[in-house]
Amino acid sequence: MNGFEKVISVETMRQSDAYTIENFIDSKSLMYKAGVGVFESCNWFGNVAIVCGSGNNAGDGYVLALLLKEIDVPVTLFLLKDKFSEDGRYYFEKCMDAKIPYHLCDENTSFENYNIIVDCIFGTGFKGTARGTAGEIIDKINNSQGTVISVDINSGLNGDNGFSQKCVKSHTTVSIGYLKPGLLINDAPKYIGNLKNCDIGIELVGEYYVLQDNFPDISVKENTFDSLKGFSDYFNIPYETAYEKPVEVISSVAKEKNISVLVKNLGEYSVIISGNTAYIVRG
Repeated sequence: MNGFEKVISVETMRQSDAYTIENFIDSKSLMYKAGVGVFESCNWFGNVAIVCGSGNNAGDGYVLALLLKEIDVPVTLFLLKDKFSEDGRYYFEKCMDAKIPYHLCDENTSFENYNIIVDCIFGTGFKGTARGTAGEIIDKINNSQGTVISVDINSGLNGDNGFSQKCVKSHTTVSIGYLKPGLLINDAPKYIGNLKNCDIGIELVGEYYVLQDNFPDISVKENTFDSLKGFSDYFNIPYETAYEKPVEVISSVAKEKNISVLVKNLGEYSVIISGNTAYIVRG
């Protein structure tokens, strides 16, 4: 990942998605564009398994399955449960019309005969810990020998803070629309091999952070912190609050107090706030 990228919070992504659907494109067409984005971002070979949850993230997987079927790549759907979002059901039914095979996941589910496993279980709004069937399937994906591709975010990873108790470990993650902080900071690099983002024409509503490879030419001497804990202690912010949405909280404090701030060691990244701009910088 090189150069300049916009990074937005999970909530800003939700609002931007809704605004785009309300004003520019219907939701099914936007879902189709997301599936096309994933399809065009990766090389497809061998037998492909697409593992789907019950939300719109699964819908992206159903679109992907249809596109793979069109180029004669063998593809099988694995569903955590027989439950769908409205748009997801629309594309799942198209998969059934195309005679794409599917299985409901259980304790006997195996991915040993698949060259590529696509993770479409949870989206960026997931919080908490993956348990039950979802947790078991994540373990099976991680223990498989196939190439793992996560769609939008690694299932189980928090999209705002990059922490997880259990999540998919991917060779490639294809973010949809805009990058989110949780794909970069804290533990994210432990779970993500190659990170890509595909622009599907979502109109940005709200603030964004600037991802840069190098530190901007900004002097931040008085308010430099070696950890998020040090930052939260200094400004009397409950650590749990800063932990949940670190970039958002750091940015909010800096703007409220009209100061520049540097917080280091958010995994491989630091966060710098200067003026009205928040930078996420490697190093």
